[in-house]
Amino acid sequence: MTPPTITEDYYSALGVNQTATLELITKAYRRLALTLHPDRGGSTQAFQLLGLAYETLNDETKRRAYDQIYPSIRLYLRSPQSSNPTKQSETRRDDDLIVTLRRENEARSSQWKMEQEGLMPPIIALKRSIRVLKQEIKDLAEATVAAANAEARKKNSTASYLLSTLSIEDDEDEKARKDRRRQKRRERRDEIKSKEWQLDLQESALQQKEKALNRAKAAIDAANLINDRKIQAIEARKQGSKVQEQRERERERREGEKLQKLMRQAEVAHAAARKRQTKT
Repeated sequence: MTPPTITEDYYSALGVNQTATLELITKAYRRLALTLHPDRGGSTQAFQLLGLAYETLNDETKRRAYDQIYPSIRLYLRSPQSSNPTKQSETRRDDDLIVTLRRENEARSSQWKMEQEGLMPPIIALKRSIRVLKQEIKDLAEATVAAANAEARKKNSTASYLLSTLSIEDDEDEKARKDRRRQKRRERRDEIKSKEWQLDLQESALQQKEKALNRAKAAIDAANLINDRKIQAIEARKQGSKVQEQRERERERREGEKLQKLMRQAEVAHAAARKRQTKT
């Protein structure tokens, strides 16, 4: 709000209303002058303001000019920037609190990034290892199935029948080959079981690390959400105060316009009365 040229409420300084008569203004000035005079322990500044108020309101021309800007003076004096230190203090506290809450959120977010940087590499390594194990298990399983299918086809072939009719020495060689194949199948099964056991361990470790990561993120989000809600409440309160101030200024503007209208009507009536008195 741009301040008016005069920013003092002369009516309040004299302790009278805007509609006070000249006689009432004079009486108020004399009474207060005795109390506020510096020789009687009064404030020099207050006494000077009293004198300026009386000088202005005691003169009809000066008073009329002052009354023209009085509504804007009242609005200025009632605005948070000029006459309400308590409101200013509350506004500053709210602004400072919002800044503090936002800084807390930023600090927590920075802390979370550091924690995430520490937690993510082991998780990424575990995921990579799990993918490798799954592929190895799949390859071993496919190799086992392929070997079994090949053996089955061999048994059903004519060559297998002919081999069974060979000498005892040949039978011994076939038996040795079968033993090697059985050993190979056992080794594959054992390797698959070993890798599946490793896979279970790594998936369990991955699950625990992901839970730790999610818990840390949830804690950060919950704390930030609390601060965000506090900020929203403060901003809503500030907005409500702003709306209330706007309503008060609008009400005072209407009151000022009403007073100005009444004063103009009074001046017109006074001028008409004086004119009638002159004619008579």
